[in-house]
Amino acid sequence: MVAYFTGVVRAPLTAVIIIVVATASQGLIVPLFLAALIAHAVSSLVGKERFYHCLARPWRTALSAAK
Repeated sequence: MVAYFTGVVRAPLTAVIIIVVATASQGLIVPLFLAALIAHAVSSLVGKERFYHCLARPWRTALSAAK
């Protein structure tokens, strides 16, 4: 779950904290960080732009055109 979340959002620290708090599995912090870092690296190789930045592009274009 942490790897998927990190791959999509590209926020490894946030992903690990959310999953640890949601599952109360504090003993798995190191493996979760490792999975998050690997997912972040693979996600960076697959797509250069972050998911939410890609979604925000039309809004940023519209806002800059409106000025």
